[in-house]
Amino acid sequence: MKRPNLVWALLAIVPVAWGQAPAERQPPARLSRADLADLYLDVERALRANPTPPGAAEINRLFDQATLRFFGGMNVAESIREVADRVRFGDEVTPNHAFASSLRVSASPAVMCLERPEDVTIRVEPMYDVPPVGAVGVRVMAPSGKVVLDSAVTEARAEFRIEAGKFGVGTYRVELLSGQAPRFTARLVVTERPLNAVRDELLKELATIGEPEEGGPIAAESVAACRARIQLLTDTPSKDNSAQFMADPIALRREVEREIEALRAGKDPYRDRRGDYWRVFTFRGAEVPARVLAPSTGQGPFPVIFALHGAGGDESMWAEGYGGGQLAALVEKHKFIAVCPRTELLIGNSALFDAVFKTTADLYPIDRARVYLMGHSLGAMASTGIASQRADSIAAVCLFAGMGRFPARGSMPPTLIVAGELDPLFSARQVEAGVARAKEAGLPVELRMLKDRGHTLLVGEELPGAVGWLLRRSR
Repeated sequence: MKRPNLVWALLAIVPVAWGQAPAERQPPARLSRADLADLYLDVERALRANPTPPGAAEINRLFDQATLRFFGGMNVAESIREVADRVRFGDEVTPNHAFASSLRVSASPAVMCLERPEDVTIRVEPMYDVPPVGAVGVRVMAPSGKVVLDSAVTEARAEFRIEAGKFGVGTYRVELLSGQAPRFTARLVVTERPLNAVRDELLKELATIGEPEEGGPIAAESVAACRARIQLLTDTPSKDNSAQFMADPIALRREVEREIEALRAGKDPYRDRRGDYWRVFTFRGAEVPARVLAPSTGQGPFPVIFALHGAGGDESMWAEGYGGGQLAALVEKHKFIAVCPRTELLIGNSALFDAVFKTTADLYPIDRARVYLMGHSLGAMASTGIASQRADSIAAVCLFAGMGRFPARGSMPPTLIVAGELDPLFSARQVEAGVARAKEAGLPVELRMLKDRGHTLLVGEELPGAVGWLLRRSR
């Protein structure tokens, strides 16, 4: 069915036991950061599967309207979910799927321990109001693919209880299924022992190693990173901390146990570490959360891209969000290191960036002639400032949907600005004027203005080309 124009107009206004359990009408649930991440990732994954949907201008405009309402503190679930559905199905969204899109599913507890087994409640609830139409499937799948629960709901609220004896150790998928597409997954983690107890034991074990000697084979940075990674282990992961709700605690426990073994043996577990992992960088008592992505093969020296996210995001935005997480594939293809720190901590603090840079260079064989900055929106503003102050060490910069103040004099690395004609936050006229001033000052700035594109969704679309542009430049 076609979405009625009234819906889009309204969006622009700022304003138990096995089986289904009917409930009295209640207001939609509060959106957590985990909910928002799931909504946004759904859009990016839809675009990755269908990168050239019809109506690109409208899709970008609608998503940017949702962004503005998000910064206004409003519930944006319906508008973001409808953008994803429009990418996948155009205007042909069935009433049943529209109902399914309005729901979220969760498991309680989110982490269940077999040492202290308890029944698990699967809860379905609305993120926004849509009339129930037809049945929406509810399914829980074991890591082996075995189905633990297979039922359905016909109302916006329902609960299902699963006996503890039906579970073994592993990560279970909790899904909602409509006739058009299965998605809207949640996660249930089943462990052998309580993660809180495991965390406390690992922290005590790490403390027995002692502080590393200055100039020794292990940096204090690495001990701090290991401590922060251990602290992610919890029986009650926060839905507002992406480092916790995105982590696989079973895999993380194995990893930090190996990291402690390496530290005890006098080896740095993060030196030349490959793959994608979360850590903190430290400087004068401050901790900067970051995702680090390194190629699985190759000996270096490696180029390095420091990627800074936009406002409202965090250190997982580049690794998971923009382009549906395609940065990892680009790291593998082009053999570079990507470091994605928390942007707001680096704004106006080039010394903190220097510390992140130094630690990266200590851990990996890097090509110092090929160090780059890449930022989106707020991250673009921060990247401009860092690059203008560290032009002697940065080879090139790519700014998505934003820019900071370019120096009136002095130097600036070669800079590519990728902007959208429809951007409501950094207008095309504003960007073009800024680029013109930079060129008048003799700065090597070029502009790529994209038709029918807005503020955020252009990042994933243009990311492969932007990475290629950066890597072709050398200081």
